[in-house]
Amino acid sequence: MPVFLSTEWVDAASGILAGVDPIEGGVAGDTGAGAGTEASGDVGGGAAPPAQALGVLELVTGGPGGDLALFVTLGGGRMQLSLAPDPRETEKRADVSLRITWDDAVSLARGELEVMDALAGGRVKVRGSLPHLARYKELLDRTREALAPLYSETTYG
Repeated sequence: MPVFLSTEWVDAASGILAGVDPIEGGVAGDTGAGAGTEASGDVGGGAAPPAQALGVLELVTGGPGGDLALFVTLGGGRMQLSLAPDPRETEKRADVSLRITWDDAVSLARGELEVMDALAGGRVKVRGSLPHLARYKELLDRTREALAPLYSETTYG
């Protein structure tokens, strides 16, 4: 059983996310370009897919091992999750930065707290383009569903 937000857990989550199709139910009219993105050079007469359509930095504070940061990127037809060794540097690439306590992150993962309730109650602090993030709600919901088996096998503590 992986420990929540450990390297082992992030690796397992990354493997699951690799199987989530970010295009299915994609954002209508979205070119994939958003704040903080960089488009690749011209290839074959047309622009290459952007390196990053969405970047979300999640800073989790007060965990058993201290604070940690996760970076989720969507771009080039795939989604990636990684630990961010330098949150300040990573934040420069993020469209949205979220700050949440360990206890609330655990409650969200266990399904004891709903994202909208956490946002409305000020339990998640948001910086950046919340409307840009909201455009990907369907994808984020599918991601949460895909991670459900991992959440149920996770040790929180």
